[in-house]
Parts: sequence; structure tokens; C-alpha cells
Amino acid sequence: MKNRNTQAQQHIDFVRTSVLKFYISDYSFFKTLPETTIFYKALKVNPETKKAICTAFELNIEAMCRYKRQLEKQGLLEQSDKKVYCKFTGHRAHLLTTNTFLFKANKKE
Repeated sequence: MKNRNTQAQQHIDFVRTSVLKFYISDYSFFKTLPETTIFYKALKVNPETKKAICTAFELNIEAMCRYKRQLEKQGLLEQSDKKVYCKFTGHRAHLLTTNTFLFKANKKE
């Protein structure tokens, strides 16, 4: 079980680091942004699960669930067609992104 916890923490560290590198920012500045902005911007970098993003940036999971639904209704959030195993929880889940090009590029028209 210890190995699973280590892998989960490494994935959270990777998510946080990749987002902060993309925006050329540090964690303390990024955390001054509203939670909805952090969620939206983090999902723009890499397709990821909601739980991983919320854990990486210490966001309120319930609030981000409501915000996720808003983004879906506005057409600003794309969800993977198939479920994958989340690298954080180990459970099957859809990947999410606000950069809809990431999924559309792989779909056959």
C-alpha cells in the first residue's frame, strides 16, 4: 500500500509542477487566484481527473463539481470518451480538459 501512496503523491506533484511550469508561476501566487480560475487553467495544460486537480491545488471538490457542470453546459469542458485508470486514485474515471483541441485532435470525423 505504501507504494500506491508514493505513486499517487508523485502524480500529484507532477500535475502541480507541469501546470506551474506552463504558466511560469509559483504555487503561492497561483493559489491567490479564484478556485474556478485555478481549476480551468489547470485543466487547460493536461487532460486530468477532477480529483487529481483538486488535490494538487487544494481545491474544494464539491464546489469544483458544480463548476465542472457549468463548464460542460457552456461547452468549455471536454471529457474523454473512455474511462481510464486515474493515476491518483487508481479508480476508473474520465479525463477532463478545458483545451478541447486535445481530445478533438484524436477523434475521427
